[in-house]
Amino acid sequence: DKQALMHLAKIQMRAGSPNEALKITKRLVLNYPDDADAHHAYGIANLTMMSEVGVFKLVSITKQARASWDQAVKLDPNHLDGLYALFSYYANAPRIGGGDIEKAAELQARMADLDEGYGKLALGVLHLKAENFAEAEVAFIETTKIMDTAGAYFALAQFYLGQERYPEALEAISNFSTKPADFWDPHTSVEHLVVARAQAGLGNIEAAKKAVAAGLATKPGKRMSEFFKETLREL
Repeated sequence: DKQALMHLAKIQMRAGSPNEALKITKRLVLNYPDDADAHHAYGIANLTMMSEVGVFKLVSITKQARASWDQAVKLDPNHLDGLYALFSYYANAPRIGGGDIEKAAELQARMADLDEGYGKLALGVLHLKAENFAEAEVAFIETTKIMDTAGAYFALAQFYLGQERYPEALEAISNFSTKPADFWDPHTSVEHLVVARAQAGLGNIEAAKKAVAAGLATKPGKRMSEFFKETLREL
């Protein structure tokens, strides 16, 4: 069953079993070769493998992820998750690794025509990349009003954290667990990570340690666990 395989792959990714998730999403693609969701999931699974392989395999993994998202969008030109995954790739990858801010801007405009929330979210990322911080903040705030999902508030909290605006980061992330989550929204542990880093930035060391402990108690995957341990070392 497609949905059962999708949920299993998501659980495996979050539980720190990327190899198993990759096997399941390969099975998805084999069973549902004309399904955009299957190819999108396979791309996400490839991306989670980045913490498991050496530097020389990173390029091939990211290329496979991009190819999977390209196929998802080819099968369904209006597949928002696939379009956003491609947008994120082009917006965040280094140019030598295939990053292309012009392609990212084209995809943002395409998403804006399809869905206002995704369009605003991508616009916020583009403004952030261009260091247009005031415009980025407006776009991320508008995203939370339109989408009103856990992922939208996480994006806003991340923005404030990066700007060292810690009280605003705490306020934004406080909405995370109260809002509906889309299928590929971040694991609940990210809420505790944002709180830990914001509290550390405010000098509230004990509160930061408490947030790290709470985050680790959610049994996050390998990569997230490393973020928590890194935060704890910095404290």
